[in-house]
Amino acid sequence: MTHAAITRWPHMCPTRCIAKSCTRENGDGFTLVELIVAGAIAAILLTLIPRAIAAVSDATAYSQGTTAGSDLAETGLQQMTNAVESASQVCLPTQMTTVGPTVTSGFAVRVLSSAFGKSLWDQWMLNTTTHVLEMQAWPTTWTTGNAVPPWIPIAQGVSNSTTAPFSLPSSVTGSPQSLAVDLQISENYGNKSQAVELKATIAAFDTPYSSNPSVTCATAATQEGWT
Repeated sequence: MTHAAITRWPHMCPTRCIAKSCTRENGDGFTLVELIVAGAIAAILLTLIPRAIAAVSDATAYSQGTTAGSDLAETGLQQMTNAVESASQVCLPTQMTTVGPTVTSGFAVRVLSSAFGKSLWDQWMLNTTTHVLEMQAWPTTWTTGNAVPPWIPIAQGVSNSTTAPFSLPSSVTGSPQSLAVDLQISENYGNKSQAVELKATIAAFDTPYSSNPSVTCATAATQEGWT
């Protein structure tokens, strides 16, 4: 062995040993520390994933419930707006007909409307037992013996209990009477109950402008003789 080879050997051996000791062979397994860390990460993921799925599901149910509730409320409000805007009389009856039912003041509204060129009595009533907003309409020419106008469901899940859905704001000279509406709708989607509140103020343009509009409309007694 030459002198040059002898002088190079001490430098080559440590390099090979270090490389061998720091390189994992293909057949080597994971260390205990690595297994513990991997297990901890897996446990965290198993905890977080169901929560994430539940959060997405809740958000979807909330969106669906809110949309459905809004649609119901808007449908009822639009029908009411058409009648009230052309109403010459607006009142909040407590006796819906001469034989019933009765309601708490503010849970029903009656108008004398000329919407779509027809003179009609329209009234809405919230049944607080069934939580259904119902509508009834009949022509001013109705007389005893004619078919009794049915109550038609307008919106379900109307949850107003302490808050009256209808009120008559104070009117002033030079302005028409208006009707304030506050509909609170509850919808269930995916075992989640969602609440939607829709408020509006509808002007009855055919009510008097020259003086404070009357808020006591006729009871339409001759039309209410049905049983």
